[in-house]
Amino acid sequence: MPRPKIVLATPSAGTWKAKMGACTVEMAATAASAGIEIEMIGAEGAYTETNRNRIVQRVLAMAEPPAGIMWVDSDMQFPRHSLLGLLSRQKDIIGATYRERQAPHRYLGCFVDDDDARALEGGVQPMSRMPGGMILVRTEVYRRLSPPWYRLDEDGWRDDYAFCVAAIAAGYEVWCDMDLTKHVIHRGEQEVGWFEEEEIPIRRGAEDRVRKIPPRTGSAEPGGGFALSALENV
Repeated sequence: MPRPKIVLATPSAGTWKAKMGACTVEMAATAASAGIEIEMIGAEGAYTETNRNRIVQRVLAMAEPPAGIMWVDSDMQFPRHSLLGLLSRQKDIIGATYRERQAPHRYLGCFVDDDDARALEGGVQPMSRMPGGMILVRTEVYRRLSPPWYRLDEDGWRDDYAFCVAAIAAGYEVWCDMDLTKHVIHRGEQEVGWFEEEEIPIRRGAEDRVRKIPPRTGSAEPGGGFALSALENV
């Protein structure tokens, strides 16, 4: 049986945080040692949604398509076991959430039941929206959704939230691995880790993720119709 393949994908404006690069190398090496075939793809440009669409387009056009895409933003810090941990959850869409870089450092995403107290729990939690900076998506999801996969929606929501809304509408579930979340740092001018037990989690509202400019739709076209690699065998 061929080794499962995962693409590590990073959309960026052209620069990566040094710590993120080191974490990515460690994560790739850890996954490779466990028998996962890794390929890294990046896309540079001013607009995140366009970069993401270009990456998805390239993935779907591969002669040997991967089982999934592991999205890693250029300002994240995370454990070496992150990819293996997410694969073990056996979900179509699952990632870690994190806090915004600017004070008051609210967390991103939204639990299905809108209960912020879940931010202090463990395990996996169902989400209505997830940020796109640390998330694993099965390739099959992109084949079943109409491009552009990432865009500003009609209400102006950011590309990652709009993707989650479209995926859920298509019948998929979106999940957050809270065990991984507690070890992910969103790097800005200072390190911003997860909430301590005595802290009260505050969520960044969806309205704060609205970009007040006319919507763009990106430039990706539909990719090939390849058979899904066996992510469930990882």
